Amino acid sequence: AVGDRDHPILNFTPTMATSVAAQQGRAQALCELYACSDYSFTLQGMKRIAEWLALFGINVFTPHWVGGWIDGYRKYDAPPPLYKPSTLWPHFGAWAAQIRAVADRLGPRGVRPDVVIVRPMRALWRLGAGDTSAGARIYRRAMLLAQRLLERGLMLHWVDDLDLSSARVRAGRVCVGRANYPILVHLDGALDAAGRAALARLRRDGARVVTDAQAAKLAGPLRSRRGAIRVVRCSRGWFCLNLLPTREKFSLLGHAHALEGYESRWITARGVAAPGRRVLRVLRLQDAWEITPAADNVLVLDRWTLRGRRVRPAPYYDHAPPSEIGPTDKVALGAVPAKPDLAHPKRLVYRTRFHARGVRDAILLIEGETVRGEWAASLNGKPLRRWKRSHRYDPTNREHGLRGLLRRGANTLEVVIALRRSSDGLMDPFRLIGPFRVREGRGVPSIVPPGRLSGAGDWTRKGWPHYSGTMIYAQDFAWIGTKGARVELALERPPREHLVVFLNGRRVGAMLWSPWRLDVTRALRPGRNHLELHVTNTLQNFISGRPIPSGLGGLVKLVVSR
Repeated sequence: AVGDRDHPILNFTPTMATSVAAQQGRAQALCELYACSDYSFTLQGMKRIAEWLALFGINVFTPHWVGGWIDGYRKYDAPPPLYKPSTLWPHFGAWAAQIRAVADRLGPRGVRPDVVIVRPMRALWRLGAGDTSAGARIYRRAMLLAQRLLERGLMLHWVDDLDLSSARVRAGRVCVGRANYPILVHLDGALDAAGRAALARLRRDGARVVTDAQAAKLAGPLRSRRGAIRVVRCSRGWFCLNLLPTREKFSLLGHAHALEGYESRWITARGVAAPGRRVLRVLRLQDAWEITPAADNVLVLDRWTLRGRRVRPAPYYDHAPPSEIGPTDKVALGAVPAKPDLAHPKRLVYRTRFHARGVRDAILLIEGETVRGEWAASLNGKPLRRWKRSHRYDPTNREHGLRGLLRRGANTLEVVIALRRSSDGLMDPFRLIGPFRVREGRGVPSIVPPGRLSGAGDWTRKGWPHYSGTMIYAQDFAWIGTKGARVELALERPPREHLVVFLNGRRVGAMLWSPWRLDVTRALRPGRNHLELHVTNTLQNFISGRPIPSGLGGLVKLVVSR
């Protein structure tokens, strides 16, 4: 989330950090970001959040848990890891270059704030813990004021009432440390006597001092219908960002503009857009794509029974009767036993089923902590004893080949665990990997021969519901060039979730975020051309075992302009 109308509270923290940095003359302000976002997080989301922070002057970014194993139950603790096997990792450098290009122009000393708002800290401290409603009202007034100012293109900083005594006025601007502001705002009626006296002194010295009600009526440089656009000014112009996924029109200093969903752009200091290009013609490519997976398919086996009852993979204490667990401690992921050792060992039998039709071979894949405790597995009553170490996606992977073990029709996988601790158990799903297609039927999945993939649209509906990786969409098209023109490959709808473009065997570039356009002029040739779009989704399908829509979701076109 970012500080839009649904989350205005989020505007507080970055503006306070950059206020302190600017007032102390610091060149950098740091923020940790991206924790607890799950594995559906995208490069577009990474760019949007970082650029929103950069608007305020944040220019050092610390992604939460860049690396780390995803072995067993730990994968659910405040993801995402952005390192391998994340599908975002190959483009992490492109994200860093994009954000650096924005943040290096801004920073705490580059952003030009329009107002500084007084935080009535002494008044809040005197309220104490017994009067939370009065404090909440002050808090809400400040939050809504910040939102209104930002929606009008007015950048804000904060100053504590404790620091007003050292503030000075020079040429009509309020100076706090090394920062200076044209307008000082206070929450009417919230300051104590010392704070009001400091305001009176600054007003006598020539400062422009207004209440929060008056500040809410200030005319800023920005107008946008839904308040979705954010702008900030620095010495090199205006940085503009659309917080919403839809195309939004706005005006800046009286000039009309538009940004695609989540798009960002630099505009000149006078608010004038760069000259537009005249479209000469558009070639719409047909949806007749040949689709080739870059890796084997996956079926996540997460539908298990324990004692005949449907359960999800989790530590045994999530399924056990309370009498077996005893006292618990509350942690982020829920209640955990204070003393996990069991009085008596337990024997647990987990079972899951899948069908196989026309598939003779597959690989059963687990992680080091997929199962905790002493365990053994069998398929259709035959023990699985030949596990070998591998590194399919995690260093702790182990796999077992199923050639000769798969039955035509129903197959039953059984895992028997002898555990002495309630924190053991079946912790995570098993996964089938191989060249097959997945079909759903009456709650039991089936694996069938892969067949031929074609068309466009969501690949999870084509038998690849749990596949996280790349699909290659390819087609040939005829081209007649236009001398002196520019040709862009453009997507009518964003892909799920990003793609790399190859044209005539040459890597042209990546389309990682809005706007979904790429210059392909130099790679085109007269006559027949071969286009490949390497579309990649997130790790969420593979981790969660859910069919998160993935793939190429709309029309692809070539736009010729001058």
